[in-house]
Amino acid sequence: MGINAIITVSVDTKQLEKKFGKLQARLQGVMKNIVSEGLEFIDMKAMENLNNDIIWGHNLDPDKRIANSKVIEIPVITPTRIEGSLTYTSPHARIVEYGGIISTTITKEDGAFPIGKSQYGVPVAFSPTFHLQEGKHFLLRGVFENLDGVYDIARKNVDDLIKSL
Repeated sequence: MGINAIITVSVDTKQLEKKFGKLQARLQGVMKNIVSEGLEFIDMKAMENLNNDIIWGHNLDPDKRIANSKVIEIPVITPTRIEGSLTYTSPHARIVEYGGIISTTITKEDGAFPIGKSQYGVPVAFSPTFHLQEGKHFLLRGVFENLDGVYDIARKNVDDLIKSL
């Protein structure tokens, strides 16, 4: 003689399956938002760095402004991975980011270099020699100094997705 007890546990997963289906359907859009918003945030911070550090090169010609040359692309989209890139196509962007060769002096024989500008943007003086500038790393600093902000963007997007399920 003994005592037997039977415990039956039943779990209804239909609601969970519906939520998982919604999660799968919305996840790629959320991932794309995280990449896009993160790159826009980095661009904003990079432009703040640039404007705090330097005036030359990013406002002499409005068509060549670094801020106006931003290109955001999302070349990789898979169900589990989205990659984006932020590029500046302005001819000034590279020299401002990386700088020139500091030890090199350009002379008037190489071609005079305009310094200063009138109120209309026309160069008003020429320098017979100049040194190429040191890099300001506006974009590199924009990335490294603001990763927490990108993580915050990701957390907010994921939290919003979970709340919507």
